[in-house]
Amino acid sequence: MNLFLKLLRERSLLVALIYFSLGAVLSGASIYVSPNGDDSDDGSVERPFASLQRAQEAVREMLAEQSETESYRIHVAAGIYHLETSLKFGSVDSGRKGATVIWKGDPNGGTILTGGVGIQLSDLKPVEDAQVLGRIPVGARDQVLSIDLRAIGFEHLPEMPLYGHSMSFLNVHTEWKTGIAAPELYYNGIAQTSARWPNQEEGFARIDEVIRNGTVIRNWMDDMKGSDGGSYVEPEDREDPPVGFSIRVEGDRAKRWQDAEDARLYGFWYWDWSDQSVQLKSVDPQSGVLNSWQPSAYGVRAGQRFYVYNLLEELDQPGEWYLDRNTGILYLYPPDDNEDALIQLSVLGENLIELEEASHIEFDSFQMELSRRSGMSIQGGQGCRITRCTFQNLGGTAVVINGGAEHVLRDSTLRNLSAGAVIVTGGDRQTLEASKHRVENNLIHSFARVRKTYTPAIQIGGVGQKIVHNEIHDGPHAGIIFAGNDHLIEYNEIYDVVNQAQDMGAIYAGRDLTARGNRIRSNYIHDIPLLHGGHAHMVYGIYLDDLFSGTEVSGNIFQRVPTGVMINGGRNTLIENNVFVWDWNNVSYSPVLLTTWGLMPSNRSHWATHAFGLKEDPRRDDVELQAGNAVPWDSEIYGKYPELSNILEDEPKLPKYNVIRKNVVVQGNEVLRIWLRTFDDDLTLSDIRGLLTIEDNLVTQPDSNLFKDIKSGDFNLSKGSRIYSQIPDFQPIEFNLMGLLE
Repeated sequence: MNLFLKLLRERSLLVALIYFSLGAVLSGASIYVSPNGDDSDDGSVERPFASLQRAQEAVREMLAEQSETESYRIHVAAGIYHLETSLKFGSVDSGRKGATVIWKGDPNGGTILTGGVGIQLSDLKPVEDAQVLGRIPVGARDQVLSIDLRAIGFEHLPEMPLYGHSMSFLNVHTEWKTGIAAPELYYNGIAQTSARWPNQEEGFARIDEVIRNGTVIRNWMDDMKGSDGGSYVEPEDREDPPVGFSIRVEGDRAKRWQDAEDARLYGFWYWDWSDQSVQLKSVDPQSGVLNSWQPSAYGVRAGQRFYVYNLLEELDQPGEWYLDRNTGILYLYPPDDNEDALIQLSVLGENLIELEEASHIEFDSFQMELSRRSGMSIQGGQGCRITRCTFQNLGGTAVVINGGAEHVLRDSTLRNLSAGAVIVTGGDRQTLEASKHRVENNLIHSFARVRKTYTPAIQIGGVGQKIVHNEIHDGPHAGIIFAGNDHLIEYNEIYDVVNQAQDMGAIYAGRDLTARGNRIRSNYIHDIPLLHGGHAHMVYGIYLDDLFSGTEVSGNIFQRVPTGVMINGGRNTLIENNVFVWDWNNVSYSPVLLTTWGLMPSNRSHWATHAFGLKEDPRRDDVELQAGNAVPWDSEIYGKYPELSNILEDEPKLPKYNVIRKNVVVQGNEVLRIWLRTFDDDLTLSDIRGLLTIEDNLVTQPDSNLFKDIKSGDFNLSKGSRIYSQIPDFQPIEFNLMGLLE
């Protein structure tokens, strides 16, 4: 009523009466939602709405009729809110700068937006069909339970998708396309395993023999033209339709899968950095040879890792499940006999929340889960915030921010994800206008469980994103992948990533000579696993691949990382004031590894020069910047990067102007190792070193006069540390600020 009197005095009788007539909905500019509410009520604290959709309608009415500068709040009580379609926000839902529309869940947790449905364990019954029992392994037949999903309302059961990094090439040149994630089954919040061989705890099988390589779609791509290997395939010479591969595995296990109608093969078929899921076409009953429908984009090699999944014939372990899409029957080997267990199936094939050209909206303290796509998507707009939210058990990237300006993801947890956690792009590489998005102080872990490669915890592009104070761990491939200009990656802690792949870094970028102005500062990168018998396996802390250039790497701590920084042929990289600590025994490593990748006279050199930074016509001697980068690199706009102005006249394939200085290497032998990858007899290691600046680095053994307590992991410099005397300009590293802030 005080606001009513204020309006009456300061505004007009009409405005005051509008306010008064809306009653409790507008009282205190707040709306309330509760799972025990009713959408026919008024949205007050005493009579809350039941759905977010009804609250959204009320907010739109308020925004259309009011011109106040205060923030509107929608209080959503703890409870489960099922979404059968995306909750979409646009300009009509937007606040204004200084007057944000705040959707706020219970600060104690438990406000859950879900795209899944629940199933009671008691609803599942023992399998009685003799034919089905005959397909289930003998030891599991008495344990497997089943339920007819169509009988309880599931009319549409989405097909199993094709997915993986190598599918990107099939997307371009064939009718086979990458699909959205399939429904997944969760038992008390933990994803269960699609019945597979070998079992999950056993990891991967190995290809015993390649019978047929299949069509190598990678050789259809334009960037393979003129490669020294002569591998490019002209359109008139391509197989139509493309042919899948055939492989042999040890033993006769595969003969059991002859009747499997929807089995899939997943593997790192040629490279350990590119995964792909394909359909199993057939199994030869005599030899056990597996034939795929789709080819692997790169071909197939013996010894590579793979597994077979979606097999009723392999449903032999607690926690495994299988969905027969023909009959609609779901089979589950329960992890335990807890009748109160929460069984959920992810169903929604859309993003839970979508913002398109919406501005100044905040979502605070929500849990978003069980969509087969993203938890939240933001397209365009300005100044939206996601704070203190949890994203889990999602099939697609948890949060996608594309375009717009000054959006923020902060203080949130993103975990147990089938794909990546965050994609952030925006800004304009033509004008170098920054979007100023921020991803800060988030805990991101257990990501890319299904789609394992090039689905990092955080992927950024465009211009001017800030990635600060995040903790990232437990991922099979990269932690952060970046592209574009003027990004800041600072004060993050990254560990236990690249734990299933290789030729990758905890932080990765590649293939663009014009992507300048990026800074990687004050990060703690540690405990990157050693695979393949305990040897360093082409895994790096920071990987600047395929001539990627112009990056500042400063103030970082690398501990137990196979190689700290990899410069794969690039230039103008500054590596300064970092600490490299190696406290594993009997494993060789390099703080910094530099290659002459741009000079390799091979097919791979063609990738680096033609497709990934430079474009080279094999009929001519000159080079030009890749057209795909299509930025005005020689304009006044890009004048802020003076090293680009004459790059084409300055031997662009040579790794020039890299600076390695004022770094501390503990328990190592040297700061730099050079991998001379060229057949140019006139080029020597001394020549390459002559292109570099290497100065004022300290290589030493550990002692108590370096850091406060290196044994316990405290890398703050001790008082009077001899680092100061040996590198007088060394800047103290703010170790206490790395990672999450309280």
